[in-house]
Amino acid sequence: AISAGKVEDKILLDLNYDEDSHENGVDVPMAMVNSTKKLCLLQLDGEISLEDIKKANELAQKACDQIYEVQKAALKKKFEVNN
Repeated sequence: AISAGKVEDKILLDLNYDEDSHENGVDVPMAMVNSTKKLCLLQLDGEISLEDIKKANELAQKACDQIYEVQKAALKKKFEVNN
């Protein structure tokens, strides 16, 4: 899961408090099931164009893939069996 959003004219990921609270900002929390690459959460707080939501979705999916790989590597390392 990750938050995407738009602040002024920029599409951002992992919004901080100031970005999330920006007067003209848009917050779009998203979550993806990695095995199917399908969204299981999409929440929109604010107004955003279809073009910008598509850009945010593309960036969020790439970020979720990266997060998944980091989590998988950490779990493998944690539970590695030494022979």
